[in-house]
Amino acid sequence: LLVDTRNYLDPAAMRAADPRILIGAIGGENQGRYAVVGYPNWNRTVFEKAGDQIDFLSVHNAYAPLIGDDDEKKRDLRTIYRAMVAAPANIACNLQSLVRQIDQYAPGREGRKPFIAVTEWAPVFQWEHKGRYVDHPKTLGSALFAASAMKVFLESPQTQMANFWMLNDFSVLGWIGSRNGDFPPNPQWAPTARYYAFQMFSRHFGDQLVRYRADGPTFDSETVGLTEGVKSVPYLDVIASQSADGRNLYILAINRHFDSPIDATISVSGFRPKKDGTVVSLTGSGIDANTGTQVIRVPGLVWGNQVEDSQHRRFHRGSQEDVVFASRSLDVFAEKFAYRFPPHSVTSLVLVKR
Repeated sequence: LLVDTRNYLDPAAMRAADPRILIGAIGGENQGRYAVVGYPNWNRTVFEKAGDQIDFLSVHNAYAPLIGDDDEKKRDLRTIYRAMVAAPANIACNLQSLVRQIDQYAPGREGRKPFIAVTEWAPVFQWEHKGRYVDHPKTLGSALFAASAMKVFLESPQTQMANFWMLNDFSVLGWIGSRNGDFPPNPQWAPTARYYAFQMFSRHFGDQLVRYRADGPTFDSETVGLTEGVKSVPYLDVIASQSADGRNLYILAINRHFDSPIDATISVSGFRPKKDGTVVSLTGSGIDANTGTQVIRVPGLVWGNQVEDSQHRRFHRGSQEDVVFASRSLDVFAEKFAYRFPPHSVTSLVLVKR
């Protein structure tokens, strides 16, 4: 073994060359079957050796709700999707575990503890192109996962970066896909449902989180593939924020019930809203609804016949009309008001200060 220390990148020299840079260390945290780190105590060792030199921990867990071959054969779509939309609860626990390790083992640089940077995340079911769920990241159900995952990242103060994977793609991972699957490629780019879920946070959400409390019905999910089952998952996932100037209050809610609307009574304190406001909603014709993007039909590459939801059967009928992302005015807002959140939906209620 020949070790050439001349190729060692010295953090001090790097910062001297450019004081603006941030230096990260690669890490991760196993959880249940999601065993992505092969070395025990990896994070602790990194923190003890270099915790005073790094600015962030680069977490490559991906947090994808991957399933196995047995799950594809033995589980129905709704069981698999229920595990997926509950999975963000596991992401929250994983991030909290990382925070505890940082607090305990990382001395920090110049008195600042390293922050968490999630290098990539996405709803991914399978890697095998013949799999019957490989193209399901584009569905409305996957958008519900994406929205709840975004909520988890926002509510983790130490998580300052979370990169979704990937923007556009001729295969199954693009948040923007092509409605034309011809080869050679002749793309007709179109947003997928999870693209709209991300847009709910980038355009219809505030700059500062505010406190909230939500009570309502829950469900249990089973362990599917690498995704551990979760008990007492709220059907209605909620997060709230305000604009920087304090004029707008945003109540963003994800109804993870596949079939039923949720009637909610909403009380607001410390903010007197006008009667008139805006509702931005992401809905669709079913949990397997999609905007009609296709995988590229490369000669010799056989894609699996994708599973459909037994109750709605929208996957193979995908069109722009099956996934609806829309905004409308509403004149029911008050310090206490009622709202019905549609099934399998993401909704942003935008209240304006009186």
